[in-house]
Amino acid sequence: AVLRHCLEALQPGGRLVLLAAQCPRLYGPLDRGLGMRRRNSLQELCAALSAAGFTVERAMEFLRIGLSTWLLYGALLRRRRVPRIQLKALDSTVWLWRRADWLLPWPGLYLVLVARKPAAEAAARVAENP
Repeated sequence: AVLRHCLEALQPGGRLVLLAAQCPRLYGPLDRGLGMRRRNSLQELCAALSAAGFTVERAMEFLRIGLSTWLLYGALLRRRRVPRIQLKALDSTVWLWRRADWLLPWPGLYLVLVARKPAAEAAARVAENP
């Protein structure tokens, strides 16, 4: 329903930029501590966007380095928060991780998806042939 409302709010050809937590198996105490209700897979998000009427143009993973922290504090230690010192260390080295993130072989904690609302003529065709 939220994605359909976003689609209605956009002009034809407009874009939606969506930030979502990924890796459903990681969902745990840290997520609940941040007020998150779920983590999604790329396939789930693409399917939901398509079902709402969007065309997914791009999907990017990021914050791969955060996966180790998430596993340690969330899955192993069952904590609801990451210690401030750990967050400050990540924040002070973000310049490095932005450059090296793509080298890490595991998935990122988050996804950014760019989806487009069809242009008016394409939307009319979809409405004619559901």
